[in-house]
Amino acid sequence: MNTTSLLLVCLSLVISPLSAQENLYTLTPVPLQDLSGFRPAAKNWQVVGQVAGGFADASLATTSGSGVLANLFSPEFQYKSEANLFSQFEHGDLYLELDFMVPKGSNSGIYLQSRYEIQLFDSWNVNKLAVQDCGSIYERWDERRPEGKKGFEGRPARVNAALAPGLWQHLVVLFQAPKFDKAGKKTENARFVKVVLNGVVIHENVAVSGPTRAAVAEDEKPHAPLMIQGDHGQVFFRNLKYGLLGELDLQLNGLNYEYYETTQRDFTKITAKELVRKGATEALDYRLADLSDKFSLKFAGKLDAPTTDTYTFTAYLSGNYQLQIDGKVVSPQESWTYLYGSPAKLQVPLTAGGHDFVFQFTKQDSWAPTGLALFVQKPNTKPVPLHASSSLPELPQPGLIELSAEREPTLLRSFLLFDQQKKTHCLSVGDPAGVHYSY
Repeated sequence: MNTTSLLLVCLSLVISPLSAQENLYTLTPVPLQDLSGFRPAAKNWQVVGQVAGGFADASLATTSGSGVLANLFSPEFQYKSEANLFSQFEHGDLYLELDFMVPKGSNSGIYLQSRYEIQLFDSWNVNKLAVQDCGSIYERWDERRPEGKKGFEGRPARVNAALAPGLWQHLVVLFQAPKFDKAGKKTENARFVKVVLNGVVIHENVAVSGPTRAAVAEDEKPHAPLMIQGDHGQVFFRNLKYGLLGELDLQLNGLNYEYYETTQRDFTKITAKELVRKGATEALDYRLADLSDKFSLKFAGKLDAPTTDTYTFTAYLSGNYQLQIDGKVVSPQESWTYLYGSPAKLQVPLTAGGHDFVFQFTKQDSWAPTGLALFVQKPNTKPVPLHASSSLPELPQPGLIELSAEREPTLLRSFLLFDQQKKTHCLSVGDPAGVHYSY
């Protein structure tokens, strides 16, 4: 891509409980005063204070101090497995959050369970992404396959959300480890539930059937350490935090639905004469409606909470919604939300045991996409879907807006994500010199 082009990624908000992390995950920071958070490492790994350099520098300078994990790569470590770094902690299901920086042309990767790689790479200005680009899930590899087909199952990032080399970038990963039965037979593949790079969703619900290339081993395990690749180039990390996630044994039983065809947005004014059909269902599902708009669906059942705790309900839909627990409305009065916008989040204290559950939503607007998803979780557990998987449409592919800044600066008013918040009054500037920025 021409460096005189200004690219603005149309940011897709996260369709999962990754947002509002502070309420859902209690994170453990990896100490970066020294290397005590890692297993014995080769001398290429050090803890430093500051990192400095420009976007054209193939190597970045460091100062003494603490707070930054540095792979000070040199050719003697190239393609040598001992240059990789392993965490002291082992993990199964995991929430991972970190900042990283690479210099121009550099290459590294984060291996979940030391086996499944998210690529860290200088992909600035790359237009057509491949499995080696930043944020991509790297391919698996089999030497027995024909030439040109040895690599398989890699998944390029959905969009190029990478920043220029020499800048700190933010990565969030929600990972589900492979599952095994009591005999040790694998029953479910490893899965990248969500990967977010610099505020942009780049993967969602991607299964990996086995270890990716250059993994520590070809076997799979319920628990293993995190591995950082150190044999390809310089890379730096800070603010490395993780949450080990458990299963939430929460059940929604005896679920029934009622389908109404109505133009009424107020739930209290929907009448029995507008009822079209009712019956039993296994999960919340918008497809129980015959129409794509001007309808209301009401679900009622028994929610069994395993422990006394504060539970977070996260809803995705276009329209108005209402959640009742034990006959009490716990959703706000202003309850309209948009399927691909910010989700509705409700925190509800529940005691252990059964609770009457009622969830209702109406969709009246023909322009809005139709879908319904409702997740529930408590701190440091994976979200449990109360909806059918096909009730949440796949996130649409984000597009790119490209403007050329050839002879003079080009200005574009825009929205941007900054510090985990959407800023609505921004000015993006494309400069002919190839250095683009936003106010």
